[in-house]
Amino acid sequence: MLLGAQLIVAGCTAGREVSRPENPSPALMRVKCLITTRGTSARCHVLQTVPEIEARVVTALSMRRSEAFMHRGRPAWIDYTFNIQVQPSDFNALPKNLYASWEKKTSGETEEQKTDAELRQLASFLCRHQLLDFPATSRLPAGADPSLLIRREDLLFLWRQPFLAPFTELDRRDLHEDVAHFVSCEVTEVRASGDTAVVSLRRSSPPWEALPLDLLDSEDVLAPRVLTDRLQALQRWAEMHPARGEPSVHSLAFVKSSEGWFADYHLPEKAHPAAP
Repeated sequence: MLLGAQLIVAGCTAGREVSRPENPSPALMRVKCLITTRGTSARCHVLQTVPEIEARVVTALSMRRSEAFMHRGRPAWIDYTFNIQVQPSDFNALPKNLYASWEKKTSGETEEQKTDAELRQLASFLCRHQLLDFPATSRLPAGADPSLLIRREDLLFLWRQPFLAPFTELDRRDLHEDVAHFVSCEVTEVRASGDTAVVSLRRSSPPWEALPLDLLDSEDVLAPRVLTDRLQALQRWAEMHPARGEPSVHSLAFVKSSEGWFADYHLPEKAHPAAP
């Protein structure tokens, strides 16, 4: 069953409509997401936009995780409409890592704790979307802005040489955004020093490479009547084919700029190593 609800994101002084209020009225942005039975946000769709902050808001909502909604004692799929109010004077003040500022905070949190929490969230998100070894940006959710997540030098390198990006049957059918909701990524260690960091993770995933063609090419997957048909078909298969063996072990490098933390894949450096 697909339920519906609305949420007003409070405290954010921090068919599509454009909200253009006159000062001092707050601008209103409305985004509808499907909340999965795992508490992740799927296929976020902008109903009413504020162009100056759209990328940051949609990226933050795509990364958001919460407790699953319960219906009659069981996790339920739910359509959720987020209403975000922002004062126009605060458009430029909203951080690029808005996703981190929306997480629950502990009073008295230190800068080290904030850094640790932000890196954990960013690494887990990239891990679930299979961006561990390469910044295949097409695997990110629709509307998520890669420039808020990945180092500019890597994105420029990929833009000039797009043929380097991996391409699988899941990429061919644009399924990475959906299978990510059934992948588990556990951060085991965060090592931050100055403006660089390395995050270690353990990843558990159903064997998506074994998805049968009859499911990949089925109507539920290729042309679902509603989005939940595709997600539920993938969920049923994932439950019948759980992850096997030990979780795979990975690490992700990050670099900090004046705007925050970004994943660092070292693409230009690997392609053109410095002379010894």
